[in-house]
Amino acid sequence: MARDTEIAREADELSRLADAVERECATWTQDYDISNRPRFPTRAYEARHEEEKRRARCLWDNAVVVGGILLRVYDAGAFDQDRRIKNALGQMRAEMDRARRDNKAPLYNPGRKRPAWPGSQPWSEDAREILLVKMVEGCFKIWAKSYDDRRAFVSYYLPLSDKAALQIRMLRGLSQILKERYAQSGV
Repeated sequence: MARDTEIAREADELSRLADAVERECATWTQDYDISNRPRFPTRAYEARHEEEKRRARCLWDNAVVVGGILLRVYDAGAFDQDRRIKNALGQMRAEMDRARRDNKAPLYNPGRKRPAWPGSQPWSEDAREILLVKMVEGCFKIWAKSYDDRRAFVSYYLPLSDKAALQIRMLRGLSQILKERYAQSGV
């Protein structure tokens, strides 16, 4: 029963995170596009570039928090019924533990799908964040049921508004699944 309560509480946290990202995205203007890189950047261009980095950092930070939640619910046994998710999370957990134990960087670089040089950097908080975000992306890829959701994972570089919309949709779906399975304990 305590396990069910913990999982239901984490499901509520996922829902809260989805709402927070949605509120943040509501403040983003839709005319925002810096795809035309000027030869000589202006202050307006620099301001837009800083805003783009802030938005990307917001989504990154949210994915890091979600990665921590996924590990906690994995440890609580929430994915015992979903073998693919359980295996994916278990593999990422093992890779994270191995990298931490050996004091080596993860096998991923941010923004790349191919392995980095193993052991090129020591274990750090950045390495932990990379693995948590990759864990979230991997799980979301497995959960993606629709063609559009699957297609969103084909290219790592998407417009930030599309990434945010996908993140919100997946967080709400995961939260709903966990609530349906574990909320009957009276939470």
